Amino acid sequence: MSDPFQDRDGSYVVLANPGGQYSLWPAEIQSPDGWEIAFGPSKRAECVDFVEKAWAGTQPREHSPVSPPDQPARAMLRPVVRPEHVPLSFAQQRLWASDQVEGPSSRYNLPLLTLRVRGRLDLHALELALADVVLRHESLRTTFPDIKGKPFQHIHPPDEVSFRLVRSRIQPDELDLRVKQAHEAQFDLSTEIPVHAEVLSISADEHVFVLVTHHIISDPWSLGPLCRDLSRAYAARLAGKTPDFVPLPVQFADFAQWQREHLGREDDPASVMVAQTETWREILSGVPEQLELPWDRPRPAVAGARGGTVPFTVPAEVFSRVQSLAQAEGMTPFMVLHAALTVLLSTSGAGCDIPVGTAATGRSNPLLDDLIGCFINLIVLRVNTSGEPTFRELLARVRSTHDQAFENQDVPFERVVAALKPPRSLARHPLFQVFLTMDADSPTPDLAGVSMTRYSVGNASTSRFDLAVRFRPSSDDGSLLGVVQYAADLFDRETIATLSTRLVEVLDSTTSDPDAKIDVVGVADRAMSLDESLCTMFADVLGVDAVAVDDDFFDLGGHSLLAIELVSRIRAEYQVTLRVRTFYFDPTVARVREIIAEQRTPGAQVASGNSAEVPEPPRT
Repeated sequence: MSDPFQDRDGSYVVLANPGGQYSLWPAEIQSPDGWEIAFGPSKRAECVDFVEKAWAGTQPREHSPVSPPDQPARAMLRPVVRPEHVPLSFAQQRLWASDQVEGPSSRYNLPLLTLRVRGRLDLHALELALADVVLRHESLRTTFPDIKGKPFQHIHPPDEVSFRLVRSRIQPDELDLRVKQAHEAQFDLSTEIPVHAEVLSISADEHVFVLVTHHIISDPWSLGPLCRDLSRAYAARLAGKTPDFVPLPVQFADFAQWQREHLGREDDPASVMVAQTETWREILSGVPEQLELPWDRPRPAVAGARGGTVPFTVPAEVFSRVQSLAQAEGMTPFMVLHAALTVLLSTSGAGCDIPVGTAATGRSNPLLDDLIGCFINLIVLRVNTSGEPTFRELLARVRSTHDQAFENQDVPFERVVAALKPPRSLARHPLFQVFLTMDADSPTPDLAGVSMTRYSVGNASTSRFDLAVRFRPSSDDGSLLGVVQYAADLFDRETIATLSTRLVEVLDSTTSDPDAKIDVVGVADRAMSLDESLCTMFADVLGVDAVAVDDDFFDLGGHSLLAIELVSRIRAEYQVTLRVRTFYFDPTVARVREIIAEQRTPGAQVASGNSAEVPEPPRT
């Protein structure tokens, strides 16, 4: 992070965190006694003078003295006496429930490290070092049994843990397959510590090191402490010593219990849980059940796990404009990227009400900085693009959305879902289906005597959302590296490649002229809305200049043969089941649109286009 005190009138958000999300930086603001300056007031003030005044005014007591006046104070995070059955964190509960529904799968695996290693790697020292890290972090030696359907954390004592590094000698042409197999390791969470470490050796001096965990015990921000601890432990083991780790101030189990104390009871109107849940109820009232995306196939009744990825690059000059625009508007580059994605989705047929999911780190206390664990929480960023705003005006809407969302990031996502009560479906993710994140440059461990670089095996085999757009600044040329992960049941790779190209074009055009209206920013190959597309199709078949959504096809001169032609085109274009007899009952664009929407819901069947029908007699 850069120095936030370089400009006393500058925005702390911009100066201290130029690339990431809000949830990364409040942990940096602490009083000398360790009391947390809560997110709300420090964000609203946004200047160093306010932070210094808040800092100077803190007084030791049982709760943070600078929590917003309209929110309950934060309980202190400290080691606690463990109950017989340690509760899961709320994020862990969500992942455990998914595992119960789906069964063991690799969908929630995190390949924390996939590294090509060149040089003399001491495999024995590496195995001992990995075991040292597992013993240091309770989360890495935890399983999740349940009693009558209620899960708990079973933290295995060090003397019960026997960690093993899998070692394999392979041929070069086997490498990609074996790495994918390692990434797709399946864990029985009730009995098996969900950590898989493997070294695939091509020769004595060339290896690929893979470390995979289940998301229930780690998150992407766990990579930093993992690399630091592994580097220290490996150096010690090479020297024939055990690592001299500084004891961790708290463990994940302490956090899980603190989280419940901090959030409070759901039947307490003064609790953080109730206050933030009510805010989310207001923010997300009437949110679309699903975004209308340019799918290649109807949504299946149960979402599959098959996925794919399409990488792309935002050129350095475009990313530079993204950063400059963010600086000028007092916001982060992530917000500019979010605004551009919103434009892309809105102009691709998703409408004006665009909910996008992202991740809050959940590490708002510095005591959590060195912990490996699942702290992450999902939040929804909802932006409305109506009214033909300029891109600069849309940025203001995006910033307001982020302010409100991250100020209410503590309430668990599943509690928000329960409060909103969207229609339950196994076909789609609730409240949002598109996910966006921006990652920092991933660290790697420093292992003496070897060099390491990231190793990529290309296309991902799983997907948790319809679309997940991930960005990472390049450390080489100033560009921004992107990847779109997609649900293969819904999209073809070519469609996603087109969308990623258009996203770069949106970023280019909007940052070149942020005062242009977003409906005329020059987005290439802009997709028409469903209504526009159907009206055009009706008019083309009828041979007329225009058709409105409620116009009767037959009143405009249509007849049976033209109806058969139109229905055939609708079937082919939208892959839906539509009978001519059905069309006769309500021959309008509005009704056809409803039929298409209905058949994009779970259980829809795709028309073969070959079903025989007896045409109705001509209407007169």
